[in-house]
This record gives sequence, C-alpha cells and structure tokens, in this order.
Amino acid sequence: METRISALAEKVRARDRVGLAQALSLAESLRWEDLPQRVALLRAVGTAPLTAYRIGFTGAPGAGKSTLIDALGAYLLERFPDAHLAILTVDPSSWRSGGSLLADQTRMRRLAAHPRAFLRTFASGGHLGGLHPRLYEALTLCEAAGFTWIFVESVGTGQSEIELRYACDFLLYVALPHGGDELQGLKRGLMEALDGIALNKVDTLAAADLNRLLFQLETALQLLRGGKPFVVPVSALTGEGLPLLWEKLWAHQPTPAQQTTLRQEQARYWLLRYWQEALEQWLQRTPQGQLRHHLLTRLEKGEPFWALLEEIAGAFGLFQREAPA
Repeated sequence: METRISALAEKVRARDRVGLAQALSLAESLRWEDLPQRVALLRAVGTAPLTAYRIGFTGAPGAGKSTLIDALGAYLLERFPDAHLAILTVDPSSWRSGGSLLADQTRMRRLAAHPRAFLRTFASGGHLGGLHPRLYEALTLCEAAGFTWIFVESVGTGQSEIELRYACDFLLYVALPHGGDELQGLKRGLMEALDGIALNKVDTLAAADLNRLLFQLETALQLLRGGKPFVVPVSALTGEGLPLLWEKLWAHQPTPAQQTTLRQEQARYWLLRYWQEALEQWLQRTPQGQLRHHLLTRLEKGEPFWALLEEIAGAFGLFQREAPA
C-alpha cells in the first residue's frame, strides 16, 4: 500500500489530472475502513504552502452559480496564462435513492475543456450543510497540487449552507434578480457569513430596476455588516461586470497571516465534524444504539413522542428521574 500511496501522492503534487482524480476518489470515501489509506495519502502529499485562494459560491437554485463560475474562470485563465484553477462543486443527493445528477459540469463547458482547469463534482450525500462530508480532504489535495485558485460551489443557499464559510477564504453569494423579494434568501445567518454579493443576470434588467436592487442589497449589508461586503452587478452570459467582480475579489484576498488563522478555524470545525460522525458510528454499536431502533419501533406503534423523548434523555443520564411518590 505504501508504494501505491507514494506514487499517487507524487502524481497529485505534479498536478496529474488522472492521479488527482484517483486521489479525490479515495479521499471522498465515507467508509471507515478506507481511513488508513486516506490518512496515508494526505500525509504523503505533505503540507502545501497557503498560496491557493479559495472562493466559495452559494445562492438560490437558478441564480446562475455554475454559469458564473464558468465565465469568471475562463476570464481569469485567459488573463493569467500561468494560473491553474480547480473547481469543486457539490450536487444535491436524492432523499429517496441517495443518487445525484452531478450535472454542474454540463454548465461549465469552457472550463471543462480547458487544459489548466480541473473540475470535480461531489454528491452531497444528503448532508444538510450543502457540502460533501470529505470536502476538507479534497481541498487539501487541490492545494497540494498547486492550484492558483480553488472555486467551491455548494448545493444552494439557506441557513445550513453557511458551512461553506469553513471551506473557503471568501464567500460569494450569487443573487437572483427575478426571485420576488431579493432579500428573502439573505437570512441573517447567511448575511453575517458572506463576504460579497454578485447580482447575476443584470442583462435582463432595466436600469431603474437594477438601481433599485443594488440599493436594497447595499442597504441590507450596511445595516447588518457595516458596509464591508460588496455588491457587484454581473452577467455570466455576456461577461458584463466580470473585471470589476475579480477586482473586488482580489482586493479581499486574505493576507498570509489571515489565511493561517482561517485555516486553523476551518481545521477545528472539520475535526469536530469528524468527532460527531465517529461518535454516531460508535453509538450504533452500543446498547444506546440498540435503544434507538427500539424507540423508533415503539413510535411506529403509536407511543407518545414526548414519553420517548424523556426516555432518550434518561438513557444518556442527562437528567435524573424523580422517584415515584
């Protein structure tokens, strides 16, 4: 195993597309028996210098996240001939079958064919955070491969998708101009997490409507964030606003010291996620895990929910039952 892992790590560092794809396939495994190989691979690639700029993209379905990534990525690769771009996208999994369409790459035709771009799509696996549970490993491998930028696209937007904050250096919200109340999707938790807004599809708006939307978004940001995040009107279809958007993104790139702090916070978050995942797996092998199945069976047979809730808390010693009078 050691020889194979070493060879795979060497391919990752050389930015070999096939080798990187194989490494990501191993890294995204959810099987605990694959953990020794995953750890060995991550150790073998070594600690990469913090040079990659991670940018996260989130937004409502239909906002044009994938199209914007394709347009912005193609613009950057044309402008910077020595740069390399990795794009990691997450597609939602079916709640019924667990499958996923993995269709984001069909909307990134320019990047999919570009020799200096690498695309990889993951299924969310039903995880509510909007990201794949092994995205942290994927980011580590892409940084070891020496990519200039890493774009990460979550499944969508909502209170749970702010997990993207723990995977990137900059969180960009892609706003949809024809969704009714454009501020509806900007819940307070997401508003406090995002770093900037790209108002997409402005080619479909009249000037007066565009000015109104920009005023609404800028006012909301000013009230909740003190004016630090930006709002940039763009059109992924025509390319309008892309130079300004990149200028803003570049100006907000964290310094090496800030990036080090961010990475430490992110590592802490993902370690706690692994702790919770391992605890859940361990719990299933204990008497309390057997109790879970027993309680679900009793619930299906009509026992009161509140009585079962009290039994759960008692089984874990979270409170002491009062002695009968």
